[in-house]
Amino acid sequence: MPGSPLEALARERRVPRRVPPSAGRGGRYAALTVVGMLPAALLGVNGRDLLERALAIDTGAARARGARLAEATLAGRDKLVLRPPPPMARLAE
Repeated sequence: MPGSPLEALARERRVPRRVPPSAGRGGRYAALTVVGMLPAALLGVNGRDLLERALAIDTGAARARGARLAEATLAGRDKLVLRPPPPMARLAE
């Protein structure tokens, strides 16, 4: 962010390029902006494939999965294990 301590540190250390975050995109959606996509690209993740997969999400199934997770949480289950496909495993780490 312009004016942030991180930007000041980058200037102090003479980082040659700074990529500002997308305005108005925070929280879970930030992963699909430069904030998440740049680190993914540096790890070798194919950004086009990642975005195409994100656009192909079945929102009804995602809502149902979220409801099941909420029910499990209310029932006292407090652990979630994610098993991303191998190409995404490094990014998930």
